[in-house]
Amino acid sequence: MANFILHFKTTCDVFADDDNMTTMHLGVYMSLFYYWNRKKFADRMPINREDVMRIACLGSYKTYYRVLNQLHDHGYITYAPSHHPHIPSRVTVHDPAQPVRRAPIDTPPDTTSTPDVPPTINTLNIENAIDKTRGNAPAPAPEKERSGSTRHSRPLDLKEAVDYFREQKNSPLEAEKFYNYYQGNGWERRDRTPIKDWQAVARSWMLKAEEFNAKGSRNGPRPNHLATDNDKDFDEPM
Repeated sequence: MANFILHFKTTCDVFADDDNMTTMHLGVYMSLFYYWNRKKFADRMPINREDVMRIACLGSYKTYYRVLNQLHDHGYITYAPSHHPHIPSRVTVHDPAQPVRRAPIDTPPDTTSTPDVPPTINTLNIENAIDKTRGNAPAPAPEKERSGSTRHSRPLDLKEAVDYFREQKNSPLEAEKFYNYYQGNGWERRDRTPIKDWQAVARSWMLKAEEFNAKGSRNGPRPNHLATDNDKDFDEPM
């Protein structure tokens, strides 16, 4: 049976001197310690992730699992994840003054030697199909644009944009507006998605520019629209 007060004091002293421990580690450990006390200091107690995170004031699952693994690596707990939705993970809380020294829980498997597995009919058929599909042909070269660039996301420079606008019977000034606008935005759309085909975006830009110019010519002010033929005498009362 653990002494609650002594264990609590020891935990605070040890964690304060351990540079690897942060307030998140202390919060999760004290949450597990509280949980352990409610379970009457049971060995390999089952834990509920939501309860532990709530007591430790954590909102990120990623942080929760990272802190658990690090507490395990430093020997303050023994964490046995279940990886099953209906089987709870289990934790053993150790005395922080006498942590268990062990290898990290996420030690990568040894891949230096692999057992020889005889090929089956299915694996041979799949490998043969892949070989027939791929063959020994080299990877296809990226498709080139008309100007010689292999990058569809943006033009190489302003000159390439101007050349393309001229090819589409549009003005170099409009090409410069287009290039400066998207160059300043990192060649991304308004929704921050990257541009895949800058020439398609350029054609859309040209259509919108023509539509805008047409509206401006129809709705713009008429010449001498403020002129009047009547000479007003402003000395007369209204």
